[in-house]
Amino acid sequence: MPNPTRDVLHVRLPGGDWSGAAELTLRDGQGRLLQRERWWGGAMTLDMGAWPRGVVYLSVTMADGAQVTRRIILE
Repeated sequence: MPNPTRDVLHVRLPGGDWSGAAELTLRDGQGRLLQRERWWGGAMTLDMGAWPRGVVYLSVTMADGAQVTRRIILE
C-alpha cells in the first residue's frame, strides 16, 4: 500500500485462519463514508482518483470483530 498515494490504492490481506468476510471501510478526514466493501481476503485495488485530496482512513474489520485502521494521504 503506497502512502502517500495518488489515484490507486493496493490493499492486501494475507491468508490465515480467519473465516467470513472482512469489511473494508474508507472515510475522509471528517469521518464521512467514502466507500464500504465486503472483502474475502487476498488483494484489492481501489480507484481513488475521484476522491478529494487529503487524509483518508482505511479500516478493516474482521468477522470476529478485530479491527485495524490506517491513515492514507491522497496527494
